[in-house]
Amino acid sequence: MASVRFESACVLGLESFGQERPSDHIAQLPVAGRSMHSARDVFDLHRQSRLARLSGIILHMRVAIIGNSGSGKSTLARAIAGERHCPVLDLDTVAWEPQKIAVPRAEGDAEHDVETFCAAHPEWVIEGCYAGLVATSLRHSPLLIFLDPGMEQCLENCRNRPWEAHKFRSKAEQDERLAFLLNWVREYYTRDDPLSLRAHEALFQRYLGPKRRLATSVMRVADVLAR
Repeated sequence: MASVRFESACVLGLESFGQERPSDHIAQLPVAGRSMHSARDVFDLHRQSRLARLSGIILHMRVAIIGNSGSGKSTLARAIAGERHCPVLDLDTVAWEPQKIAVPRAEGDAEHDVETFCAAHPEWVIEGCYAGLVATSLRHSPLLIFLDPGMEQCLENCRNRPWEAHKFRSKAEQDERLAFLLNWVREYYTRDDPLSLRAHEALFQRYLGPKRRLATSVMRVADVLAR
């Protein structure tokens, strides 16, 4: 049971990877009465480090979510944030100029806002399609979730999407742009830009921290925790 709890904590990215833990210090201690040369010494240190992490301590949850439009990123982000009582950053709010349609902000300004958000909160959730901005958040060692339910599910979710008041002045304006959005979803699988499947897969492969790739639109936090 302890082993299962330990593995779950690591997989779910709940430890604060950027902070000191008891295991960081145990690795520096000699095994009492012996030199540090035998395989037994190495095994003992590994076991002590593992036990320290079990007792140790799950400090913060940080989560970054990537995926196609309509993959369920916002739904999952809100669910996690609601359970953990932590803030959410929708990357659309930093990637584009406010009150303007399809006018991108300077890349450096957007990255600065992401870094500021991450540094300001011990726990957070970030979600969006922007591989470069998500990469900025990975400096804080979050759990990276790649939602990849497939094109048809993403299209269906986009058709059923409620009014996003932070993006559109009215539901009618949002509906007018639905055809463009659906085409954007389809092109995700063939484009070669930072918002494409290719960019998301590359980011996911490069990241060495805790990560999960899910082939379903996750609707509840339990759907993530139970896997």
